[in-house]
Amino acid sequence: MNTPYSLTLVTCHVRPSPQAVALAAGCLKSALPKAWQATAHLLDVFPSQSRDEVVSAIRAQVPRLVAFSVYVWNHEAVLALARLLRAQCPHLVLVAGGPEVTADVRPWRMCGLFDYLVLGPGERAFSRLVQTLDENGSVSSAHPVVINQEDCAAEELSSPWLEQALVPQRGVLWETARGCAFRCAYCFDGRGRKQVLPLEEGRLRRELQLFARSGVEQVWVLDSSFNVPPQRGRRLLQLMLEEAPRLHYHLEAKAEYLDRETIELLQRLNCSVQVGLQSVHASVLKRINRRLDLARFGENLFALNEAGITYGIDLIYGLPGDTLSGFYDSVEVALSFQPNQLEIFPLAVLPGTVLAQHAHRHGLRAQNHPPYTLLSSSTLSQNDMQACRHLAASIDLFYNAGRAVGYLGLISEAAGESLIGFFQSLSAWLVQRGEMAEMDNGTLPEVEWHPAQVASLSEAFVRELFEQKRNENLLPLVLDLMRFHRLWSDRLIGVDCPAPTTQGDDRNQLLQQHWQLAGGAEIGFFDYPVELYRDGWYEDLVEAVASEMPQPSAGLFFRQQWEVFCEPLPLEVGRLFQCATTPLRLEASQLNALDEGWTWFEGFIASGLLIAVDDTACSR
Repeated sequence: MNTPYSLTLVTCHVRPSPQAVALAAGCLKSALPKAWQATAHLLDVFPSQSRDEVVSAIRAQVPRLVAFSVYVWNHEAVLALARLLRAQCPHLVLVAGGPEVTADVRPWRMCGLFDYLVLGPGERAFSRLVQTLDENGSVSSAHPVVINQEDCAAEELSSPWLEQALVPQRGVLWETARGCAFRCAYCFDGRGRKQVLPLEEGRLRRELQLFARSGVEQVWVLDSSFNVPPQRGRRLLQLMLEEAPRLHYHLEAKAEYLDRETIELLQRLNCSVQVGLQSVHASVLKRINRRLDLARFGENLFALNEAGITYGIDLIYGLPGDTLSGFYDSVEVALSFQPNQLEIFPLAVLPGTVLAQHAHRHGLRAQNHPPYTLLSSSTLSQNDMQACRHLAASIDLFYNAGRAVGYLGLISEAAGESLIGFFQSLSAWLVQRGEMAEMDNGTLPEVEWHPAQVASLSEAFVRELFEQKRNENLLPLVLDLMRFHRLWSDRLIGVDCPAPTTQGDDRNQLLQQHWQLAGGAEIGFFDYPVELYRDGWYEDLVEAVASEMPQPSAGLFFRQQWEVFCEPLPLEVGRLFQCATTPLRLEASQLNALDEGWTWFEGFIASGLLIAVDDTACSR
């Protein structure tokens, strides 16, 4: 074997997040012989970094070879970096692989930037490539060389986690299988092979054990449909429960394949499940090689809901044969299932897919560059696509970011609006306010809504809507309801407060310390008693307003041991401890002035809801 030389594996991420894990690069590194692993460096790149900054970081590692994993979201960034590297380091060996290269290798061959192009998963091919290059990093006379990855057995695939190519952080991407059992025309995941390669159970068990002892909190399971076939899904869930039951798992499932045993296992697990609906119209689904048993789909989602399992639904607008009214039908049906999240995407005509090959048959006109978004079709005009975009953005703001699953139906009914009518009104309102300014290419910029912005916009819209409907008397209850569900839902996806402790300090010592609400705890204020929302509810807002008297209240929201709580507080207690969002030192007179003030104070401390803060930290 030649003396190993240095190589850099570059991953360009969408944004910093727990999901920004260089899994592909880690797989490539872990497949190398041990001597070569020591010379392979992973480099994570984010949009906030300038191209020159990234190139400097690459050059600082003095590599002979630089490899890029190319996806839809980093296609242009990789090309820009490769141009700079080729200009500044002409003798550097550049390699590209990943879905974008595998889907359509022609533009990558023609761009004149890369020496080698790896098609397919790539571990074995990349390992052989780096070992065959000599110490000077010379390349073949054929430029570029295209290398196809041959199939590997599951036992031949090394684990980037167990090989320590990747170090588990707060969030991890966990590969449990490769491929897909279906052949959806718009998708490149299965590459048309309708084949799934499950990874070895022994490997998966050891990875879970590693995650559990490494402080991992969230696991995104990379399996197109974890429950296909159902027995494989059940075994995977049993592994999670046996080895790492306290982690939070994000899973993708085929709704029609869910069964009673699977749902019972999911109920015992801390998880969320995403299912693909895409459209409710059989004629549309047939064009993309999908089928839907809507009755079974609905029954299984109802069972998930009854079991208290968090689930979301995916929809796509712009599918061949779909119309604007047809898309609205799909949205109505999806919302009727009351998902915790409704993800709505525009159709992307991805290279290498069946849909791309037959785009002309359906009159599909899409961008010829990433992200390949559909612009129009024979059944959806550009104006129709704009209406779909605006509706999807409105739902993302109010329903997803606003945690509206628990109150959307009540509010829209009280306002005399259908669900679609409600979001159409919201879309028009947001456009009028300039919140949906489209870019030159006719798309909306990707927006990450800040919680304060979500609350402000949602409440402002609801106020105007109910004022227009002359239902102002319902507003205090409506705004209370929105606020309660936001606070409750934020705790569900937040962090646990510390476990209750025994407090041994005397009262004088307690007053000498600064105190702050534990992370994840928050106090909310309401016009009606908070118990109304926590303990019971009406099916009609008009009836609720007629039956209940306004009474200002406060509630402390927190999560412990994965369970969410709302503790009603006297209004004065809530106002006092709301100040503890920043370090607070209390006076005896403040506590003595409150009814049972000391009891509340000491109770918060003993419950782990108030945390002592170092005085030196407060002075900074």
